[in-house]
Amino acid sequence: MADPTWIRARRCSTSACVEVRQFGDFTVVRNSSDPERVMAFTHAEWETFLQGVRDGDFDELGETT
Repeated sequence: MADPTWIRARRCSTSACVEVRQFGDFTVVRNSSDPERVMAFTHAEWETFLQGVRDGDFDELGETT
């Protein structure tokens, strides 16, 4: 999947960042430090994930205890 249209989060300040792009009928995700390994999601799956992020469904993952 060698294509320069990957999008990286603006907050990324290291070489190990999450990147996403559209690839046909899928949204694909990779870690910039391991670009050959990608995960593919349907548009419905990706939109559901994004809505969960917006709704705070994953906020507890960032908490340290």
